[in-house]
Amino acid sequence: MYYIESSSIALDFVAEKIDDLQLSTFKTLFSFGNFDPIHLVQLNCPVEDGGFGLFPYKQFAQHCREKMVRKTEHFLTNFDLKFVEEFKFPITASMKLWNAHLLPSVYGSKDWKIQHLAKTFLQLPTYAHQSFLRIPPVNRLSTFDDDTFSFVFRHRLRLLTPYHLPFDCLRKPTDPTSLRQFSDHFDTCQKCSSFTYVRRHEAVVTALHRCCKFHGYDSQLVLCYSPEFARPKKAKGGADVMLFVNGRTYAIDVAIVRESSVSLGHQSNLQTKFTEKMREYREYKEENPSHTIFPFIMSVYGSFHPASVELLTESCKQMRVDTFFRQDVLRHTQCALLKSLYSSFLTTRTKHEALTRATERDGNRAANT
Repeated sequence: MYYIESSSIALDFVAEKIDDLQLSTFKTLFSFGNFDPIHLVQLNCPVEDGGFGLFPYKQFAQHCREKMVRKTEHFLTNFDLKFVEEFKFPITASMKLWNAHLLPSVYGSKDWKIQHLAKTFLQLPTYAHQSFLRIPPVNRLSTFDDDTFSFVFRHRLRLLTPYHLPFDCLRKPTDPTSLRQFSDHFDTCQKCSSFTYVRRHEAVVTALHRCCKFHGYDSQLVLCYSPEFARPKKAKGGADVMLFVNGRTYAIDVAIVRESSVSLGHQSNLQTKFTEKMREYREYKEENPSHTIFPFIMSVYGSFHPASVELLTESCKQMRVDTFFRQDVLRHTQCALLKSLYSSFLTTRTKHEALTRATERDGNRAANT
C-alpha cells in the first residue's frame, strides 16, 4: 500500500494486481466462483454502505498517491519549494473519495438494475448498516464459527447453494440453477420456511431483552398471554418487549422483513412495515398516551430502519451512564438474526433432502411392484 501511495512507476499495473489478489483471496476463503457486476458492486462498496469493503485500488491509485504527496505540502511551503506535478482532484478523506467515485464503469452500464443497486448502496445513511464485518468477536454472541460466517457472506450476496424443493412449494424459482433466485426464495417462501420467520423473530427479541438486562435497563418480555400489554380489542400481535427507563415506557415491537427488490426501491419494505406498525398501535397509543411506540424494524440482511435507530438512541440518552447500550443492541441483535438464519437453513435443507429421499424410495418401490 505504501508503494501505491508513494511511487508512480507502473502504478496502474501494480494496483490492478493488488485488486486481483484481494478478489482471489476472497474467492478462496469462501469458495466462490466468478462474480457478476452486481456482486462486484456489493464487494467494493464501503462497509458503512452495506458492502464488504474491498477497496478498489485500481480506481483510486493515482488519487491515493496524490493524497500521500500532499502530506508534504507544509514542508515544501516552509522552504519555498513547489510541487513538480499538478493535481486534478481535491483530496479530503479516502472514504469521501470512495463514495464519490466508486466504479464509474459500473454506473455507466446499460443494465438499469446494476445502476440502481450501486446507487442505492451509496445513498444509505451511515447509521442504517451496523455491519457484522465491524463487530469484534469479543463474546459468545458476536463470535461466528467458519461455517456460519461463510453462510452469512453467501446470504448477503444471495449466493446460497440450492437444495431440492418440495413439489408443493410456493413461488418456486423459475431457474432451479439460479443462486440469486433460490436465495430470494429462502427468505420469502411461507411454505417451506415458515418456521424461519418465528425463529429469527424470537432470536432478535431474546437478544434485545438480554442486552437490556445486561446494561441495567428494566425490560420485560411480553408473552402471548399477558393481558396487561395487549393491544385493544384483543387484536392479533402486540409489543414484544416493554422497556421502562426513567419514568418512560417503550413498547418495542420487533419485525424482520426482506429488503425490497430493485424495481420497488431500496428499503421500501422497511418503510412500509414501520408505517404499518405505527398505524396498528393508534388505539393502543390512545389508551396508553404515556407509552412510546417503538417499532424495531430490521432487514434479513442486518440493516435497520433509520427511525428505529433514532428511537433506540433516544432511549439510550435516558441513562447517560452507559454509552455502549445502543452499540450492543445493534450488534447483538444482528448477530442473533444471522445465526438463526443459518440454523434455519440447515434445518430446512435437511428436512427437504429427507423428504426427497423418501419420495424417491417410495417411487422406486412402486416401480418395482
